Amino acid sequence: GEEDLQALKKEKKLNCPSCNYSREEVDDIRMLSPINALGACPACDGHGATLEIDQNKVVRENNKSISEGAIHVLNYVHFQHFLPELINVLKKNGYDPYSPFSELDEGVWDIIENDQGNYPGTNHLFEYLESKKYKKSVRIYLRGFKSEHECQSCEGTRINSSCLDLVLEGRKELFSYKNILGFNLTELRGFLKEVESNHPEVVKLKKLLKPTLDLAIDLGVEHLGLTRKLKSISGSEYQRLLLVKYMRHQTSDGFYILDEPSLGLNLTYQKKILTHLKTLAERKNTVLLVEHSPFFQQNCDELIELGPDAGNSGGEIVYQGKPKKKKQTISDLGWDKLKSKKKIKIKKVGSTYLEKKDFEIKLGSLNWVTGDPGSGKTSYFIYGLANELSYYHEGKLLFNTPIECKSVDGMDLVDGIYYLDSNLGRVTSRSTVGTYVGLSPYIRKIYASSKDAVLNGLTDGHFSPNSSLGQCLECEGAGKIIVDLQYFEDVEFVCESCNGQKLKEVPANIKLNGIPFHEVMSKEMNSVIPSFELTPKGNRIYEYIKLLKIDYLSLGRGLNTLSGGERQRLKMFSILQKRIKNSIFFFENLSFGLSERELVSFSLIFERLRQDGNTIVLIDNSPIFDLMHDYKIAL
Repeated sequence: GEEDLQALKKEKKLNCPSCNYSREEVDDIRMLSPINALGACPACDGHGATLEIDQNKVVRENNKSISEGAIHVLNYVHFQHFLPELINVLKKNGYDPYSPFSELDEGVWDIIENDQGNYPGTNHLFEYLESKKYKKSVRIYLRGFKSEHECQSCEGTRINSSCLDLVLEGRKELFSYKNILGFNLTELRGFLKEVESNHPEVVKLKKLLKPTLDLAIDLGVEHLGLTRKLKSISGSEYQRLLLVKYMRHQTSDGFYILDEPSLGLNLTYQKKILTHLKTLAERKNTVLLVEHSPFFQQNCDELIELGPDAGNSGGEIVYQGKPKKKKQTISDLGWDKLKSKKKIKIKKVGSTYLEKKDFEIKLGSLNWVTGDPGSGKTSYFIYGLANELSYYHEGKLLFNTPIECKSVDGMDLVDGIYYLDSNLGRVTSRSTVGTYVGLSPYIRKIYASSKDAVLNGLTDGHFSPNSSLGQCLECEGAGKIIVDLQYFEDVEFVCESCNGQKLKEVPANIKLNGIPFHEVMSKEMNSVIPSFELTPKGNRIYEYIKLLKIDYLSLGRGLNTLSGGERQRLKMFSILQKRIKNSIFFFENLSFGLSERELVSFSLIFERLRQDGNTIVLIDNSPIFDLMHDYKIAL
C-alpha cells in the first residue's frame, strides 16, 4: 500500500560494499550547506566556531594587580562594588590582591570565577550579562570578553557532522566532504582534476569553476581556504576576491567601481590586476578606479585627478585627460640610510600552516617588509614578533594566534612596543577628533574669553556638549535622540532643539572673527584654525595634524565615524606627542588612501622617530618606501 511505499522511501540507505557501514541517503542539497537549518551544524549554528569567555580578555594586563583593576569585568560601573568583596575573599584564601596578576598561580581563577561569600564570581556576572543581550550596548560589551574557538562537533566546517563522511571518488583516492571543505583554492583546483565523472552536473561544474579558480590563483588568493571567514582576511584579499567574483560573470556594458585595489600589493600583482581590468574593458565594460597607485595612474586610459587638497579644499577636477608623465616628486627626499649593529633576532617563527623562518630586525632604523600576498608578512611580524614583544614588555598579547616563535633574542634592548593599527582605545559616541588631539579645550578657552561670551556670563564649560552648563537639554549633548525599542535596534533622530549642534543656543552661536562656535566645531580644521591665535602648545599640536594630513577633519567629528587610515594617523599623532624613545613601532599598510605626495611627508615623521632611538617595522608594498628605508626584508 501507499504507507508501505512511504516507509521504504524513508529507509533508503547508502551502504559500503567493503564493510557493514551504512547511512541515510542525502536527498536534499541543502543538507550540504551551512546557511540553512538542514545543513548547519547544530552545535555552532553553522558558524564553525563557538564564542566562549576568554581569560586573556577578562585579565588584559597581567602587570596590573587585582586591586588596580586587572579583572576587567569588575571595572564595569554596575559591578565595581564587587571588587572589595573579591579582595577580601582573596586574602582569606592566601592570595595577594596587590601583587601583579602575572605573579599569581592558576588556582586564583577558581576564586575569581566562582561565588564565595558576598562575591558572586565572574561566571555569574557573565550569565547576568547574557540575560541582557537584547540590549545592543550589552551585546557589544560582552563580545569583548569572548574569543572564537573551533566547533568541536563540526571541526570548523560549519556542516552538520552527519554529512561530513560523504565520499567522492577520485582517480587515485577517496575524498570525503570534510576533506573538500578543508581545501584552499589551489587544492580545490587539483581536486577537480582528480574527479572523473561523466555526470552532466559534474562536467558543468568543472567547466564553470576552472576559469574562476585560475583567476583566483593568478590574483594571489590561492592560499585562502574554502571555509575561511571574510572578516579574517585583509582588505587587499577581499578586494581581489570581489574581482574574482565579478570578473567571472563575463558581463558587458557594466560599470565597475573599485576602491584602492592595489592595497597591500606589490608591482607584480598590480600588473596582474591591470591585465584583468583591461579584459573587462575589452568586453565593453567601464572600469572606474579610485586609486593612489602611481602604476595605475600611469597605465589608465583616462586620468581624473581631484584636489587640490582634502576635505572642503578638494572635490575639484584639477586635471582630466591622458596619463601624465611621471613627476619626480620624491627624488629629493634626502633619506640617509643608517647602519646598525644592534638587532633583534627571531628564530623559527611560523605555525603548522606557515613555513617557519628566521629574521633579523635592525634596531634604531626603518625596517621595510615587503612581498607577495600570502607570503606571511603580517603573520611573521605582527602575529609573531609584535605579539612576543608585547607579552615581554606589557604582559599581554596583541592577538590570540597560532603563530609561534621558538625564540626572540634582544627584546630587552628596547623599552617598549607600539602597534599602530586603527584601534584608538576606548571610543564612545561622544569621542571627537578635537578632544582626542587636545585642540577643543584651546578653542573653548578662546571663545569663553570673547566679549560676547563675557557679557553672557559664559565659561569654558558652556562650550562643551559634555558639560551640564552647555549641553542641549533635550539631547544631553548628543546632537541626536535615540529611541530604545527594547527588542529591536535603536532608532536615531537629529535633535530638533539644537539641530544637531549639541549645545544650547547662546554658546553655539557666539561669534569670534565672524565664525559661530558651532561652525568651528563642524568645519574642517584647515578652514577655521588658522583664524585663531593658539598657544605654543596648541600651535605644535596643529603642526603635527597638518604633517599627518588630517587637518581636513573637523574638531567635532566623531571618532567612530573615521576610516581605518584616519584612525591610524590619529594614533600616530598621540605617540608623536609623547616623545617616546628607544621603542619599536609596527606600521601596516600605512599607504592606504594616501597619495604619493602625502606619503613623502611621512619621511619627516620616521626621521623624528629614528632620532629618538626608535625602531620602525613598516609592512607595506608602496614603492615610495623603497626610498626611505634602512633595511629591506623581502618575502
